[in-house]
Amino acid sequence: MSAALADLSNGTWMVPAGRTVRGTPKVIRLGAEENAYKYGFYEFARSYGGVAVNRIFVSVTVQNTAEGAVYLRNLRLVELRCAAALRGTLIKYRGGADPSPPRTILIDLDAPNPRPWYFPRGIGRSLELPPGDPPRGQQPFGFQLGQDRSETFEVVAILATRRSCGFKLVMDTVTDGVKKEYVITDSGRPFRVTGEFDDDAWNFSPPLTPTEEGGWHRFKTGEIRKSHQALTGTG
Repeated sequence: MSAALADLSNGTWMVPAGRTVRGTPKVIRLGAEENAYKYGFYEFARSYGGVAVNRIFVSVTVQNTAEGAVYLRNLRLVELRCAAALRGTLIKYRGGADPSPPRTILIDLDAPNPRPWYFPRGIGRSLELPPGDPPRGQQPFGFQLGQDRSETFEVVAILATRRSCGFKLVMDTVTDGVKKEYVITDSGRPFRVTGEFDDDAWNFSPPLTPTEEGGWHRFKTGEIRKSHQALTGTG
């Protein structure tokens, strides 16, 4: 079973205070076609210790390598720890947010008792927990995987309050009557997200073709908070 951070939205990241950001995201080829490429904004942000802002997407793929069926019984939030919001500089990738894909698992970290909720049809562009108790559109989590079969789920954790949180996930499974827990982490570390209300940020504007240079542009609609530092260097 594997898990990876997924850059499914335009991307907003907090680079910790004191880091000097240089260069621009690299082009990542997705195929031989002319337009089969993307900009590695996630990889760029993470190279500077960036932490996701307001939301984090985690793509979880479960593959059955056993001889019999594997039953996915539950997905749990564990080791949730929250503290003050991080300080640093916001960097963004220009563009609108994508709607959540099907088989979305949403975690509202601002809820009194945060837990994963499974939405087989996604939750649209709002990326907010629907009303109701339980939330409208959610269904119980439970799947059966035959031999050599796999399933992929998109986990979205959202945080609106001005604080930062780290957490891990646990998948409860049953194989041949034996219960087993799989801990899902960010390469052994907790997944991290920080809340932020400021609109002051540096935006990466991609070029028209992957052979040209992109650039950084200051985006400011409000007053800069004292917790922010300017992007100290690009190029």
